[in-house]
Amino acid sequence: MKKILIPCDFSKTFTEAFKFGVSFARSVNASITLLHVIDIPPLADPMLGQTFIVDNRIYESLTRQAQQKFEILCKKYAPDMPAINLEVKQGPVAMTIQLYSQTTSFDDIVMGTHGVTGLKEFFVGSNTERVVRFSAIPVFAIRKAREFSSIKHIILPTTFELNQLDFIKELKALQQSLNATIHLLHINRPGQSISEKDFEDYCQFYQLTNITYNIRNAPSEQDGILDFARERKADLIAMATHGRSGLAHLLTGSIAESVVNRLTCPVWTYVLKRTSKKTSKKLYEKELA
Repeated sequence: MKKILIPCDFSKTFTEAFKFGVSFARSVNASITLLHVIDIPPLADPMLGQTFIVDNRIYESLTRQAQQKFEILCKKYAPDMPAINLEVKQGPVAMTIQLYSQTTSFDDIVMGTHGVTGLKEFFVGSNTERVVRFSAIPVFAIRKAREFSSIKHIILPTTFELNQLDFIKELKALQQSLNATIHLLHINRPGQSISEKDFEDYCQFYQLTNITYNIRNAPSEQDGILDFARERKADLIAMATHGRSGLAHLLTGSIAESVVNRLTCPVWTYVLKRTSKKTSKKLYEKELA
């Protein structure tokens, strides 16, 4: 059985992620673990140079409150799903999520994003961005809930890199589970010249099927992605990230702000484990043998 982790703060943003996670779990026969992180830093007195540890009774009270909210949440949004449990941990939010996801065998993480007003606080340089950057498993960033099974059109912005074997393999598995079409999208920049053969070579290398080829000329990548997503009524946008070196250029700065916060469709991210083109080709040939 697949296992889904949903970081939980009981906010409206989290509720959207939870509703999506429930739909996802039902579709793929998965269990759900909600992780509620209590992050209360020690209190310090600068005059005395002393640090005071927060009374454990505060944590116990917050844990009980989390359990009560959890029961209400499940009764409202997942009354027929027994495979949901709540874990409460103490520590810095992003670090605790990361460590817990690494030490427990989860298959996917589902996290909420706040939209335009909360992007700088929550997505870039904060909890979701840190989890996305370092997560060893795929992450769904959710702004507005939707039925998982309704995802039929996946946009994949691409620069035709041939060293993303693991990312494409995971994406193909997701595509197959949804019986979805992948819309390859390349945003032409000034001085670039991309042809249909570039798409064909890319698809042949990764053995991609049920694909459309799309080229857009735009002043920026984010404008091209946004316009195309609205034109095609995208259900999901798939993006690779570069781990410790930061998010891939398609998911940095203003691009992330535009893509994640101006559209309500989910964004699926995966940290690249880069291989050379030669190694990728050998691995695919081995799988197909």
